[in-house]
Amino acid sequence: MKPHWVIVVLLVLALAVPAQIVAQGSKAEQQVRTVASENMQAVLEADIAPLDRNWAAEFTAIQPNGTVMGKAELLEQFKSGKIKYDSLEESDARIRIYRNTAVMTSTWKRIGMAFSNPVNVQTRNTYVFVKRGGRWLTVLEQITRIVPPPPVKEQAAGAFTAASQVVEIADLPSASGGTQHVWYAAPAKPWAMAIVFIGGDGVVPFEADGSLKGGRSIFLRTRQLWLDQGIAVLVAGKPSSLTGIWMYRLTDAYAQDIQALVEFARARTPVPIWLFGHSLGTNAVASGASRLTGGQIAGVVFGSATTQHAPSKEIVFDVPLAAINVPALVIAHEQDACPNSPPDGGSRLRAALTGSPANDLVFFSGGEPSGGPCDNTALHSFVGLDQEVVARVATWMRSNNANSSPRR
Repeated sequence: MKPHWVIVVLLVLALAVPAQIVAQGSKAEQQVRTVASENMQAVLEADIAPLDRNWAAEFTAIQPNGTVMGKAELLEQFKSGKIKYDSLEESDARIRIYRNTAVMTSTWKRIGMAFSNPVNVQTRNTYVFVKRGGRWLTVLEQITRIVPPPPVKEQAAGAFTAASQVVEIADLPSASGGTQHVWYAAPAKPWAMAIVFIGGDGVVPFEADGSLKGGRSIFLRTRQLWLDQGIAVLVAGKPSSLTGIWMYRLTDAYAQDIQALVEFARARTPVPIWLFGHSLGTNAVASGASRLTGGQIAGVVFGSATTQHAPSKEIVFDVPLAAINVPALVIAHEQDACPNSPPDGGSRLRAALTGSPANDLVFFSGGEPSGGPCDNTALHSFVGLDQEVVARVATWMRSNNANSSPRR
């Protein structure tokens, strides 16, 4: 063979090898895409057979909250109906092939039920596939919720910074006997004060030294955000003489404890004082506000109020709500699945606040729930909506501080 023909042949072979690799890659990519499409359709229809076929035996799914689930466990969630989507929309799908391994990323818009909680979220998904016996199997799925960045706010001169925060820990005498532990924090120049009452048994997760580092209830976990807004925060624990305050919140004794909290707060920060309550904590707010009608407080905020008996034995309607004579904001999640706080209860609560000079009802949507419907990781506690809840409540408070003089 002549030398120039040898060169031509080698050049053709050199060009053909990458072309063959590209063609093989394109074929493998299409195969992976087909499997991924089958999986997505099966998830939407809760069709177990395709998922069982396309997920490897060692398939692992990492949920947005960090929970790790195996194949059998996740399939059972679909079988039981705890995961059931009304719609799924995929976008920005990308696939990379590495011999017998493939990595796919995509974005899903999910609407429906996930682990018995309503969801309306956008997620970023990562999948790993391996090729075995001529078939592509999914071995790993990781789901990350896409959280929109909070709006950028210009910081005015003298605005609160963490360095200017004042923290105080104290134990106040309780009318039930024992003491009531409190945690208080304030920015340099607060314009309002929030006294926070949590739900459940009322047990606040104080540290051994009395400090406060944890807490998952909406008004508790967002305490730094309230401080950033210029709102001082006082968190009240249960009386030390009680194991829980399930039925104590509506008593005259607890109203005296709330009065003591208000006096403690006013002695430290002479600004309008608001009572914040979430879930069963709204009973404490309702009971306290219906008694403190002489100008001691400036307003109240009810979050996921307990408006329905069973299983709760005490609800806000057990209180004479018409006696509350300060501005009142009711916030609720339109998909709250907790039986104690159905979304329509917010409307009934607002309608009962006939003595309030200004009241409003704000519904929230979206979020990233997990756990039981009444947990602090569910929509009942506005999970995934911290920035939005704080911003809207703080704005409403500012607008109604002018109306904070109690109605006579």
